Amino acid sequence: MKKSLAILLALVLSMAMLLPASAEEAPITLTVNGAAISCDVPPQIVEDRTLVPLRAAFEALGAKIILWDESTSTVHAQAPSGDVISLQIGSNKLFMANEVYEMDVPAIIIGDRTMVPMRAIAESIGCTVEWIPENREVQITK
Repeated sequence: MKKSLAILLALVLSMAMLLPASAEEAPITLTVNGAAISCDVPPQIVEDRTLVPLRAAFEALGAKIILWDESTSTVHAQAPSGDVISLQIGSNKLFMANEVYEMDVPAIIIGDRTMVPMRAIAESIGCTVEWIPENREVQITK
């Protein structure tokens, strides 16, 4: 009986190893106009929103980080249009060209990196964003 149970367990474990990893375990990828964007910290899903490292997000969209204000935990960047984008850690507001955009989730710090909701950043500068769930991919078109 013990031998049969051991064989059955070995078969189940070996079959489990042959199955593909679930989509939830696959890494999230980010593309801009079809080109893959690498991030030093992997994108993460927080409250059903994809957060990416701020620097990777801004640079991929052609924006430049111009100032990090340590005293207020606020980052200021210049959009390709020349407008200044400002957002503060912990706030769900993004400021650009005298407009206030509400983000679904605030910018947060994860692992010493400022993480921002990619859709809010991209759409604020006029890009379209699509989430491809089967590939766990954020596709951005400028």
